[in-house]
Amino acid sequence: AARSRLLVEPEGPSTAAFLGAVALARLGFTRRAGDRLAGWLDRVRRDGVLPGEHSDGAVLAWAAAEVVRWGGDTAWARSQLPSWSRLLDRLARAEPEAGGRALFGDEGSVRWTAIWQSAALLSSAAALRELAPEGRARWALAGGRLREGLVDRLGPAPWTAAPGRAVDGSAAAMLAACWLGVVDVDHPGAVMTARRLRQTCWHGGGVLLHGGAHVAATALLSGVLSRLEPTVDPVGTVALLAASTGALPTARH
Repeated sequence: AARSRLLVEPEGPSTAAFLGAVALARLGFTRRAGDRLAGWLDRVRRDGVLPGEHSDGAVLAWAAAEVVRWGGDTAWARSQLPSWSRLLDRLARAEPEAGGRALFGDEGSVRWTAIWQSAALLSSAAALRELAPEGRARWALAGGRLREGLVDRLGPAPWTAAPGRAVDGSAAAMLAACWLGVVDVDHPGAVMTARRLRQTCWHGGGVLLHGGAHVAATALLSGVLSRLEPTVDPVGTVALLAASTGALPTARH
C-alpha cells in the first residue's frame, strides 16, 4: 500500500513530495524518482530560488543528491546540473529563513531550514564532486560552516522548533539533524530531546502533533531512539499507525 501511494503523482512540489521521490529511489524506482525531481528542478529560477517554502529548496537539493547516491546515474545528474547548481549557490550564500510551516504553524522554523540547508549542501557536494569540482568546494565549505554552528543554533536541550517555544511534538522535527547525519545521534542534546518527547509527547502510539499520533514525527523520534535503545522497533512503531487500507495518514486520530 505504501509503495502504491508513492507511485501516485503528487499534487505539487513539497517536502513530502521530495522525500517521497527519495523513497521511490530506495525502492528501486530510480528513473521515476529522477523524472519527478527533474520537473521540480526545472522550477528553480535564475536567481536560484525555488518558489514555495524557504526550506523546500534545501530539501529538493538533498533529495537530488540522494537519488544520485542510490541510483548512480551521473547522466541524470549532469542533465540537472544547471538548475541544481543555481539552487546550491543560492543555498550557499543565503541565511536560513523560517520554513516547514506545515509542521510548525505560520511562524515556521529557521532551525528546520538550517538543518536541511546544511545537509543539502554537503550531500550535493559529494554527489557532484566529479561533475562540478569548483562548485563542490563552495558548497562543501558553506555546508560545513552551517553544520559547525548547528548545535548552537538549536539551542539548549531539549531542542525545540524556535527559541522560547515549549517542548511539543514539533520538537521531533529537530531530530532530522540526526537522521540526515549533520548531528551525531548520540549527541547529548539529541538524547535529551528524544527522551523528553518520549516522556511527555507520546500519545496513541506516536508523537502527539496536530491532534493525533503524527507519522513523520513518530518516525524521526523512533529512529533516534532505536539507536539509543535497541528494543525500539521504528518500522513496527510506524506500521501500527497505518489505516486499515495500509495507507499512512499525516496523523492518526
